[in-house]
Amino acid sequence: MSSFISIMMVVIIALTSICGGFVQTDAATPATFDVGIVLDGDLESLAASGNSTAAMLPALKDVLNSVTISMAGSKDTASVNIAIGSTAVSAAVKQDGDSWNVISSLFPATVLNVQNATLEQMKSQFTGSMNLDTNAMPAAVKESFQGLGEAFAAKAGEAETVSYVKNGITYTTKVPYNMNAKEALEILSPFIKKLFTNETIANFMNSAGSTPGFSIDLESLDENIASMTEESMPALEVAKYTPAEGNISLVEVTLFQEAMNMKIYFSLTSASEVGYLVEAGVEMNGAIIGVQASMTYSAPEFTAPEGAAVVALETMMTDEEAANAFSSELMTSIQSLLPQVMQEFPALGQLMMPQTQVEEAPAEEAAPVEEAAPVE
Repeated sequence: MSSFISIMMVVIIALTSICGGFVQTDAATPATFDVGIVLDGDLESLAASGNSTAAMLPALKDVLNSVTISMAGSKDTASVNIAIGSTAVSAAVKQDGDSWNVISSLFPATVLNVQNATLEQMKSQFTGSMNLDTNAMPAAVKESFQGLGEAFAAKAGEAETVSYVKNGITYTTKVPYNMNAKEALEILSPFIKKLFTNETIANFMNSAGSTPGFSIDLESLDENIASMTEESMPALEVAKYTPAEGNISLVEVTLFQEAMNMKIYFSLTSASEVGYLVEAGVEMNGAIIGVQASMTYSAPEFTAPEGAAVVALETMMTDEEAANAFSSELMTSIQSLLPQVMQEFPALGQLMMPQTQVEEAPAEEAAPVEEAAPVE
């Protein structure tokens, strides 16, 4: 099977695992997750730091700020859309009895059908020796952090009247949380232990434990936290804001590291009937590098292209002609993507194209001029 089809299989496994997560957590309401990159502020100063990656940020600002990833899921349907500017790639799966139908902008003339048995076999091949239950992972994470909000609530201080505007919402009440970074880690410690000792997570971690440099020392976690001094840790500010009306709340967490002139920020806006908005990143020397993610209660879409042919994956595994036709359709679509992005963002093309320097050929030395013989 071609590498193009293999890549598509990874996407199918990921999308069907999203549906599995909704089943495992018994989530009846569909959800859509949107993620974007935020580059802002004085990127030129950061670029001048000498770091080769940071040096590219000013030129890549428009490209990276235009990147959006959208994933949507329910118990039987999931979709993903990745866009760079106006160029986008999408894929979606929908359960159909004992099989899954797959559509994508990369193969608009085809609806790919995958049997459940084949999908499970693909998952086993993909994970190899790793003991990974992709469907159970979301439920394991949810279970591990249950009660975290109540643990932090004990640190809440007295409510204050404020006027704080963020994302167009005016918040009138602020509740500060009285703790430093060390105390926050002490609260998080039992939940971190619970997460990594959860059977599903532990099986995955044990399987991945052979990765060089990958280890988590849970036994020494509390000891390491206890040995930390307040002077060595960044200053921490945590506050919760609420408006005068509406079931909305905003939690802001900020870490300040004065020695490095760096601020790490995180905020979570919750609207019970709408969804959540997360903003996180790093601000250093006036440059901002972050992400913005949201979750809304909207369902994924699955609309098969009109006239598209339904092709079984099992057929392509044994029919070379069908596999070649599908691979050709995929390859044609993929090859058309890069020129579209390069046309919209010329700066990206300049970074990707190697700069060839033409060496000047040395000038030929002029032949010496013989002096004319004197005339007698």
